[in-house]
Amino acid sequence: MTRDRAFAEVIAGCATTPSGPDYAREKRWADEITPTLVVGDPVYIAQPGGHRFLALYTEAKPSRAAVIVVHGLGIHPDWALIGALRSDLPDAGYTTLSVQMPVLAADALAESYGELSGDASERLAVATAFLRTKGYRKIALVSHSMGARMVNHYLVNGGAGDIDAWVALERQACAHELHAWTPENYRSSLRAGYWSRALCEPETGAVVAVCVAMDGVDEIHLLNIAKQLLRSG
Repeated sequence: MTRDRAFAEVIAGCATTPSGPDYAREKRWADEITPTLVVGDPVYIAQPGGHRFLALYTEAKPSRAAVIVVHGLGIHPDWALIGALRSDLPDAGYTTLSVQMPVLAADALAESYGELSGDASERLAVATAFLRTKGYRKIALVSHSMGARMVNHYLVNGGAGDIDAWVALERQACAHELHAWTPENYRSSLRAGYWSRALCEPETGAVVAVCVAMDGVDEIHLLNIAKQLLRSG
């Protein structure tokens, strides 16, 4: 083997990118979540190619509408704030379906997740179809972080006609996903007792801005502020 060829093979190996979802990691998440599930029921929804992914279905009785909850990068459908949303929204009259989105290996870069957009759109499509079979006519999407990017791909590529609403506040507020606060950032701030406020639409109750700050001596430290882009001046 020549030196140039050996160098080329090393470079090719270093440039190897993920080839698809990490199903083994998905299974580990499912094995961790399902035995301890308290609220809702685990369901497995089949994609056209045959893969069955986990979703957590929590029915509201009576139900005003259904909400598909879409988590962020590399996590699962019962993680932190996602778990709280899927569990608490039924108390307000909204049935939830929290979907396991495709994930890569734990050490994969965020930029690599772009190749999963097609698979993500497929999952959102069959999740929507699942809720239609349950009789839901009004369906909304609530997404966070990378989940918002996946939802955007789905809506742009034909899914918009199936969805009545999409909420993705933190993703809208940040130019780059890695700058966005995670659900755990918000949860830890609330646990610490930091000052926080949310601005809602008076007609719909939809959250359009949030602010978190920490009181100091004769001053206040702004920790995070997120605002819908359409409202930014």
